[in-house]
Amino acid sequence: MGHDLSVRTSAARGLTLIAVFLAPLFLGACGGYHMITRDAKPSDYAVKSKKATLVIIRPTNWSGSVGSITIGPGHIVTNYLDKKMIGQTRGKSYFVTDVKPGTHYLMAQSQNTAVARLNFESGKVYILQQLLFPSLNPFQNIPRTGFSTMTSEDFLKEIKGADFLMYDAAHPGGDMSQKDFQEARDDFEKELKEDPGRHKDTLHYKGLTRL
Repeated sequence: MGHDLSVRTSAARGLTLIAVFLAPLFLGACGGYHMITRDAKPSDYAVKSKKATLVIIRPTNWSGSVGSITIGPGHIVTNYLDKKMIGQTRGKSYFVTDVKPGTHYLMAQSQNTAVARLNFESGKVYILQQLLFPSLNPFQNIPRTGFSTMTSEDFLKEIKGADFLMYDAAHPGGDMSQKDFQEARDDFEKELKEDPGRHKDTLHYKGLTRL
């Protein structure tokens, strides 16, 4: 009887540890989703005279596993512009948002917080690819994320197989806290001081006048 109790206790502890490690995966993949899939994709991406247009596209699916649990294209990456949530991506998807001209910090949260600093100009389109990388944590196979620029040719090719998403303004998500924003921004600026060539593709990105 004592042996059976010991076995059950060990099993329970094991399940508890698995739940602790996997909880963030299910929260990211199932909860807090604030996007709507639209069947009708934009027919053009005409520039706006008083605003800049930002397009974030995640052209590929990502899959990994923790034990027998597979984390795939449903994994959500949340994007913020100066703390404000502007949209989320999952596998093979993209969204579009207007941006007030000027310098802004774009941040994405997955296992890490990725940061890009861009100088947006009115009348231009900025296309950024949402990158995914394998986890550095052996107990949490949540992908890391990052940004890179994308050419208009590649973008027009990739959207053919991607879902067009719109931010659900009727059910908005929470914005980034001031503390988290400042920490991510300060880390980004520190990285630039230590390695000025880092992030150069997004720092010097001038955008496009048309697609």
